[in-house]
Amino acid sequence: MKLNLNVERVLEESRFPAFFLSIDNKILKVNEPFLRLLNKKREDLEGKYCYEVVHGLKELPNFCPLKEGEPCLLSGCETNTAFCPTCKICPEDKKTKSKGIFFKDFYEPRLKKYLRVTLFPLYEEDIPIGYLHFIEDETQKAELRRLLEAVVDTYPGLFFVNDEKFNILYMNENLKRLCNTEHPKCYELIFGNDKPCSKCPLLIEGKVEEEKEVYSPLLDKYFIRHFKIFKINSEKIYKITFYADITEQIRLFEESGIALVVSTPEGEILRVNRRARELFGVSDPALLKNYRDQDFWLNPEDRKAFIEKLIKEKKINHLEFKYKRLSGESYTALISSRLYEENGKKLIYSAFEDITEYLRLKEEAFNFIQRVLEFLPIGVSVIDTEDKVIFVNSRLSEITGYSIDELKGVNLHQLLVADPNLRKRAKEVFQKISMGEKSKLAKRRIEFQARRKTGELFPAEVYFDEFIFEGKRLFIGIIQDVTERKLIEEKLFREEKEIVLEKIAGGLAHDLNNLLMIIKGYLELLGERLKKYGEKELNYLSKVEEAFDRMKNLVSELFIISRGELKREEFINLGEFLKKWAPFYLKGSSVALTLDIEENLFVNLQENHLLSIIQNLILNAREAMENSGELRIKAQKVDNFIKVEVSDTGPGIPEEVKNKIFEPGFTTKAHGTGLGLYVVKRIMDMYNGKIEIFSHPGEGTSVTLFFPSVKSLKGVEVEPSKKAKGTLKVLVMDDEAEIREVLKEFLSEQGIQIETAEEGETAFEMILSAEREGNPYTHLILDLTVPKGKGGIYLLRRLQEIGFDLRKVKSIIITGFTEEELKKEAEGLNLDAILYKPFSLSKVLEVLK
Repeated sequence: MKLNLNVERVLEESRFPAFFLSIDNKILKVNEPFLRLLNKKREDLEGKYCYEVVHGLKELPNFCPLKEGEPCLLSGCETNTAFCPTCKICPEDKKTKSKGIFFKDFYEPRLKKYLRVTLFPLYEEDIPIGYLHFIEDETQKAELRRLLEAVVDTYPGLFFVNDEKFNILYMNENLKRLCNTEHPKCYELIFGNDKPCSKCPLLIEGKVEEEKEVYSPLLDKYFIRHFKIFKINSEKIYKITFYADITEQIRLFEESGIALVVSTPEGEILRVNRRARELFGVSDPALLKNYRDQDFWLNPEDRKAFIEKLIKEKKINHLEFKYKRLSGESYTALISSRLYEENGKKLIYSAFEDITEYLRLKEEAFNFIQRVLEFLPIGVSVIDTEDKVIFVNSRLSEITGYSIDELKGVNLHQLLVADPNLRKRAKEVFQKISMGEKSKLAKRRIEFQARRKTGELFPAEVYFDEFIFEGKRLFIGIIQDVTERKLIEEKLFREEKEIVLEKIAGGLAHDLNNLLMIIKGYLELLGERLKKYGEKELNYLSKVEEAFDRMKNLVSELFIISRGELKREEFINLGEFLKKWAPFYLKGSSVALTLDIEENLFVNLQENHLLSIIQNLILNAREAMENSGELRIKAQKVDNFIKVEVSDTGPGIPEEVKNKIFEPGFTTKAHGTGLGLYVVKRIMDMYNGKIEIFSHPGEGTSVTLFFPSVKSLKGVEVEPSKKAKGTLKVLVMDDEAEIREVLKEFLSEQGIQIETAEEGETAFEMILSAEREGNPYTHLILDLTVPKGKGGIYLLRRLQEIGFDLRKVKSIIITGFTEEELKKEAEGLNLDAILYKPFSLSKVLEVLK
């Protein structure tokens, strides 16, 4: 075959860089575009080897199409040379009229360009003479292609190109990471299916949504799918697809525990999540396209009002409405909605919460709380900001005397508060509260005088607090009738007052006893001196001694107030006692005395205690009758008691003070101490007796005393007095210097040797020293208590510890305390005598001789 080809003309008319190449790779002819490509002159190129001037190499580069083994562009056969003169080695089905066309895409590093080279072998009479070498600059296309590949690979979702047989021809890096097969199908790789998806755009004729939300069970992800189908000139069909991962957004919406719905004001349902479908009773989301939003409202008019409110306010929070499922079952839901405008279209985003079960539980809880409140022993009320009762329990009804129906809806403070000023204040407070002001009484306990339905007043206590319930501001009050508590508090107050009084009286009585002891001693010494004077001086002394006895009686009462126990028992002839002392305490008055006393009545108590009782009762009666009237005293034996009645014709005791007359400090007198009847009651209690008072206004007062038969109380064992042998030597130990001095002066005048000590430690050393000197003490007169605890009992026990024989000396205790207190202190000791302060000096001589 002869090929007539004008090479020069071909080169000149080519718009591509081109040259004619000899068989041995020398450049024979070049065109202008080729010169511009290399930026060289013609003489620099023609006659030169192509690989030298073009590539700067000494041999053909590996990417050259003339390299042995390159396939023929048309036949595809690979020969040992680029020329196929006879094509004898090519298979019969691959023989062509052309003798071969070769091309190659490569990057030329010297030129820094992507090139496409096409070679056409030229023949003359089937003899190869060279090649036409055409060059296309593909740099821009190649770089753009690489850029597009990089963009696709950086796309955060999935990208691929597949053919009409679903073979993936190209995929981005994200999809490559999921691929584990050599020739994947798109439905296998993304959805894990073994056949194409039924709604694949390649299977559906007509227009298909190019953007759609899909779910991949294999990947457990939600995607927005974007695709485009292309049909190229060769009639082949390709599909380019993007999958944008929207899993997080979808799950926030789809998997929310609250029902979410997107709809239009007209009722078109655009989107619902799983929880909303459950509420609506719809399993297939596609079914919702057949319904409107209003189809799920129990009352469509409610929705109409709701939409009107939403359009006006733009948002609504927590409104309660009734809804229904597709099955017709009704339920209650709480709805919050917002109105938005997107792309010129109004959309409603709504959140629903089914509160049916909550309402049921709330009602059960409310009923339970009501039942609990009914069992509470205190009154409970709930009121609104206008002080109107919403709820009360039965206990409050019992406390106030009003029925529950009578209490509901009333102004509670105006009904129950007795003080009109407090009612006015409460009204003002609730007027401010209704205007939104905070309550200043919240979390506080308040006491006030309340009024029952009957008009009876009673002390009440209320604990007040406020709370919010279903958006409403409410107040709860816990109300108690504290009458009983007040009585207990008053009793505790009285007892506390008595304890304080006891402590004061006890200490005062002890100190007064010491002073009385001193006065008594010096009075007796003075009496001895005054015997040589006249009757007038002795009369003065008698009056002082009488005053001393009265003071002694008062001190005795102080001991009684301080809960001093019985010192010693005395059998008293009651008739003789009353005949002596009753007229005495009525001297100077016009009160007529009547005595009605059985013969041979004896009482067993200390004389000064009985004197305190009679003195207080007679003086009270005398003052009540204002020194004029009649006083009757009747004494008789009744069963095992001695009954003594003291009755007057005074005005009587007012009813409102009867229950206070035995309280310490209570008095109706202008200058009274309020201790008289209190002392009488304490003495009667001390001797297990009983006192009763009967009085009516205008009818006088009668006080009745019951003295029981009392066994003798055992005190400290006191040995009978023994006569001292030989000369008496006495040690007096007392912390009061005046007592030591008066005893020393008195006993010294009696010819008795006497020494004194202030406290037990000094007395201990004196006793041991006297023993060592052979001149021991015969009698010890010891004060029971001295400062720092080193009194008489301390001294005796200290002597016992060192083996001192206490039988050699007579031990005499002097004290201002009671027999019971002494018994506790001296347990285990045998005392020879006890002298109770104040005692007479003659009594000292009795116990010494």
